[in-house]
Amino acid sequence: MQALHLIRRVFRCVSLDEAAVDHALGSAIVDFEDAIQAAAAAQCGAQHIVTRDQAGFDGSSVPAVTPEELLAIL
Repeated sequence: MQALHLIRRVFRCVSLDEAAVDHALGSAIVDFEDAIQAAAAAQCGAQHIVTRDQAGFDGSSVPAVTPEELLAIL
């Protein structure tokens, strides 16, 4: 549980609204779940999307990084 508290200090939870869904539907990102995440990240001003599937976020305005890359950035 302590690890989850540490993670929560670094990452934010964001709301998903109609604007994010509309943005995702118009996105060039093929996978809808990835498109939703990219849209929500852009909407809240995220600096990065942390994922092991960077290729899934090609076309995202928010850069996708691996967990290892994020640790190097932090």
